[in-house]
Amino acid sequence: MLRRDTAEGAASCTAQAGCVHPWAASPWLRALAFALVVLALLVLLTAPAARGAAAGPGDSLWIHWLDGTDHTLDAAYHVAEAPDGSLYAAGVTNDDWNAAADILLVRKTPSGGAGSWSRVWDGPALNADWAADLVVDGSSNAIVAGQSLSVAKQQDWVLVKYSPAGTILWETLWGGVGVDVAIAAVADKAGNVYVCGTADGSSTSSDWSVVKFRAKNGTVAWAYTYAGPAADTSGDMPLAMDIDAAGNLYVSGTSDNKLGVRDAVVLKISPSGTRLWARRIDGPSHLEDEGGTIVAAPAGGAYVAVSSWTGTATNRLLLVRLTASGRYAWASKWKAWDDTKVAGITSTEGLALDGDGDLYVAGYSFDPNVTDQRGFVQKRSPGGSLRWVRYYRPAGVEYSAFFALAVSSAGRVWVAGNAKPTSGTDDWLLARYETNGTRAWVSTYDTPSHLADRAMALTLCGTKSLFAAGVTEGTTSYDDAATAKYLR
Repeated sequence: MLRRDTAEGAASCTAQAGCVHPWAASPWLRALAFALVVLALLVLLTAPAARGAAAGPGDSLWIHWLDGTDHTLDAAYHVAEAPDGSLYAAGVTNDDWNAAADILLVRKTPSGGAGSWSRVWDGPALNADWAADLVVDGSSNAIVAGQSLSVAKQQDWVLVKYSPAGTILWETLWGGVGVDVAIAAVADKAGNVYVCGTADGSSTSSDWSVVKFRAKNGTVAWAYTYAGPAADTSGDMPLAMDIDAAGNLYVSGTSDNKLGVRDAVVLKISPSGTRLWARRIDGPSHLEDEGGTIVAAPAGGAYVAVSSWTGTATNRLLLVRLTASGRYAWASKWKAWDDTKVAGITSTEGLALDGDGDLYVAGYSFDPNVTDQRGFVQKRSPGGSLRWVRYYRPAGVEYSAFFALAVSSAGRVWVAGNAKPTSGTDDWLLARYETNGTRAWVSTYDTPSHLADRAMALTLCGTKSLFAAGVTEGTTSYDDAATAKYLR
């Protein structure tokens, strides 16, 4: 009604001889009108509707890139949402694949605008430093765990704790006289940080280490070491860790047995640093086995995804449920889509539970010649039975991979990764699957350079959004670190 009346008034005015419109009579009003028109056009052009779709699930709210000062490799591999709603991403920047690399931490506000920042940490030796994992505490501080190379090329663990304002609260270097590699980190309710990795690595020895660092100042509360039974333990390494509601740690990885063949290993460690049990898992083929991903069960115990090798270039995904006391509840072998034709390789990248205790697994499978590669996600009952499995390789896609997984308590599933169209390079990919396995939407992104882009990490944020991070390839530099927020 208001617009119609205004239009009619304008028409009658212009039709009258000698009529002067109020807008024409005032330069200030003309300038204001012009500014309002420009503002309206900007809103329209930047809205999702202007890009051909209404704002809805799968639409990006914002995508940002970071190119380091050296214009070399920059990437974000880990993400977390803080209690205050801020979003963190950690990775590497200024990596020249040789002697230089710095730890990167990015903080984004929910809007991605004011209050966002990035920080670069370069170790005391000004050498190569990498982020291995990222955790946040109850005060929305971010702790990055990784490794730092000294002047003498001795590699130590490093932990750096940042406030929401980007101030370093403390930093800690930890390690022995050999090569020390931080692998994964978790935090407890009090903000203490637990890191697993290897320590005092040499050509013939590498022990598992699990260390608790105090929330207040980063000092060591306790350290636990696990040494495998083989004479040569150089290949022994933890690969993943999770924490249950009681503060017990579950650590999975690989360790050579007395015959020199790798077994998957799962440790349960109490909050005080006491090992409660250790379980070695030897797969059906008695070849190499690695416990690559693990998730703690709410009632105690854990689920572990084991890469169980069956030949030179073939493996199986072996899912194992261990009880709180370390006993087998069940184990389930899973064959990839092409096993009836060509045996292949499966890589598990994500493991998560929903509110009903159903288990979700995501990753990718490919044949030995890498002529067919597909991202997959599957759902299993609490008892291990397969409810459904879905692959992503629709028409027009040459190959795909899922590198990250997020699951809601209601059982909706989101995956992040990449997909290569038949004519082009890798595109950034996010997708959502419903509780019954139906694919609800797919969102892909190709940077203006049309080079390789990969989403590497994913987390739910707020009640309606997703936060993703990864790598995009620029036109004038190497890979750039990317962060993005989407509607679920």
